[in-house]
Amino acid sequence: MSATELKGDFDARRYRNVLGHFPTGVVVITAIATNGEPVGMAVGSFTSVSLDPPLVAFLPDKSSSTFPKIREAGSFCVNVLSTAQESVCRAFATKNADRFSATGWRPSESGAPILNGVVAWLECSIESTYEAGDHHIVIGAVKNLAVENPSVPLLFFQGGYGGFAPDALVMGANPELVEQIQLADRARDHLDMLANDLSVAVHAVAVAGDHQYIVASAQPQNSGKVPARVGRRLPFQAPWGAFFLAYQEPRQRESWYARARISPSDERFGLLEAEMSLMREQGFAPSLRSDQPVSYETLLEEMDNHGPTPDLERQVVSVTESADYFNPLSQLNEDNAAQVERIRVPVFAANGHVALVLSLSDLPDGLALSDVHNYVERLKSVATAVSASIEGHRYTPSRKNGASQMGVVRFV
Repeated sequence: MSATELKGDFDARRYRNVLGHFPTGVVVITAIATNGEPVGMAVGSFTSVSLDPPLVAFLPDKSSSTFPKIREAGSFCVNVLSTAQESVCRAFATKNADRFSATGWRPSESGAPILNGVVAWLECSIESTYEAGDHHIVIGAVKNLAVENPSVPLLFFQGGYGGFAPDALVMGANPELVEQIQLADRARDHLDMLANDLSVAVHAVAVAGDHQYIVASAQPQNSGKVPARVGRRLPFQAPWGAFFLAYQEPRQRESWYARARISPSDERFGLLEAEMSLMREQGFAPSLRSDQPVSYETLLEEMDNHGPTPDLERQVVSVTESADYFNPLSQLNEDNAAQVERIRVPVFAANGHVALVLSLSDLPDGLALSDVHNYVERLKSVATAVSASIEGHRYTPSRKNGASQMGVVRFV
């Protein structure tokens, strides 16, 4: 059936409703008009077209009063908006508004405005323009581009604005989740007390599938810091999350090693087995400060600042490729105590599984060995108290690939 044949009984409302179920990204197209004034328009129909040569496209409405100015300019900048820029989007979507009063900007090489706070931008020249129904199709040749602020992008869906979160970060009705939150609640008062007494950050972590999740968090009341986001997703592949598997049989660690592509013949396998042996012997695990240019802690802070984007998660996983993260734990001494930045201890459920891992972070620099041992004993005492509180609590983790699985903590 041709478009002409369909047009007679076409239902425009139904068309919008159906296509409204497909989410689109939101960008602002900017340029410098021939009179030297900045111009811009919000667009929900932007797409990548070609890698070689690098081409993109956007589809302005033929009735737009802004697009003719952009076409006359001959070049433009695509500004990818973040979830924090809904007000910017609305300003550039409103007719006769002072659009650039909603945000600051700086000129690109062509002069087209790069808006403050955007996720990314692409500077383009107009390659070609085509007519398509009531819209134009504008092809742009990419001349320059950059990620400005690696945060969660703004989306338009079913007539409303929102953000993106991977499926594993969206809280669902999971019966195991209830149990994990109950365990975290049993620890919450202990964590608050410990954070205030020691002036450090305290977290409780659980495992679900291929990830770990922060299920409780506390900061000292006088620190002025916001506790880490409950639901933050962390990797659960070697070497991350070793405490959850240290007390299990070697065969139950197979899938954990497999996710990191570590075989028994790999040197890292021996290092991690030695590390888990020392964890069982000591009952705690210290982490020393890293000299890496991009550290695990830095990336986790980026997740808090910009959201848990897939790219940041990939970066968190990629740091495990460094040999620095596979050095086995050593016995603490006066020489390395000053480098301790995190301490972890297990919380055991009634069935002997590690239900939670408690950790202290934001430890002060230059600790003496006696200071570290004091932190360890305090954290162990809290872990013991939490374990005792769940002794009578029925805890039945599900099984998958031989490893304990816990309810996913998810959020939007």
